[in-house]
Amino acid sequence: MPKEVRSKNSRFRSQSYRKEWEKENWAQGWLKVSSQGASKAFCQFCDKNILAGKSELMRHAKTAQHCQNAAQVLGSTSMEQYVTSSQGCIKAELNTVALIARRNISFNFMSYMVPTLKHIASDSKAIKDMTCGRTKTTYLLTECLAVDAHERLIQELQEAKGFSILCDKASDISMNKIFCINVRYLYNGSPRTQLYRLIRLKRGNAEALFASLEEALVKDKLTWQQVVGYASDGENLMQDRSH
Repeated sequence: MPKEVRSKNSRFRSQSYRKEWEKENWAQGWLKVSSQGASKAFCQFCDKNILAGKSELMRHAKTAQHCQNAAQVLGSTSMEQYVTSSQGCIKAELNTVALIARRNISFNFMSYMVPTLKHIASDSKAIKDMTCGRTKTTYLLTECLAVDAHERLIQELQEAKGFSILCDKASDISMNKIFCINVRYLYNGSPRTQLYRLIRLKRGNAEALFASLEEALVKDKLTWQQVVGYASDGENLMQDRSH
């Protein structure tokens, strides 16, 4: 039987994307509709758009480049396994990290503390799901607790009628110059002193100290009009030589 020959003038009929293809074995994990329209599909492994014909998509799934990309994606470690999903576990980890920081305990101690807690409270799912070592403790403290505490402090300073600045310059164990800034203000009618910022300095002269302080205030949308007092030691570096 002779094959049907399509005329050159006949118009090619493009196929529309079908959502049910995503459930088929050959398309699972990489196929989705393209943002360019229903006539295109998108390969998440290869990051490219393809004509939404089933035969074209199945051929693409067998190409060497697609198979190589699929092996890299599927073989990589998913970050989801490091993310804690239990709210109780999150609360337990954050409170434990806060205790470590508040009592100035070494972060390495978490490698011993967490297994001990799991042994003591073996029936607690929140404790059982804890995976908090030195690295995660550092992250939770610097990227979660510290950020939240600073945002709360800025909100309290904005609501206060004014605040005083108490500052000093020091050097850490590595001889890096550190500018320590505290603030004192009234909160619910009682005076409160809080750490505002620890700023690492490249230069330790008076100009650098003032510039870093002013930059911090501007970043937190605080103004000099809100500052009602200033305190430091009597060093010429902290106060002008004429004072």
